[in-house]
Amino acid sequence: MDTQTLINEGYVDGKKSFDFLIEKVFKSFDFKKVYTVMKALDWHWHIHDENYGIPRVDTIRKEAKRLLSEAYKNGKGSISSGGFSAGCEDGELWLSFSIEDCHTSDL
Repeated sequence: MDTQTLINEGYVDGKKSFDFLIEKVFKSFDFKKVYTVMKALDWHWHIHDENYGIPRVDTIRKEAKRLLSEAYKNGKGSISSGGFSAGCEDGELWLSFSIEDCHTSDL
């Protein structure tokens, strides 16, 4: 593989492609750990006022991908739902799952 190919890997129209970035995130993020925490906390997802129970790992991955896709389309900033926060900064995606947070603006 030549140097130019390595430089261009994952890029489409001058920025890293969503598929390239999502693959990096999904290789590193431990979705089974999120499921374990949700199960331990009896954390149910509710959609349109319907209780869908504790989501399976594949459902958790699907929701994370949806949030990452929205963040990528927005190009900057973040979006949150169901304990997840996903964002795009400087052409890179990030994903986190939180069970507790506090902001002084909320106090």
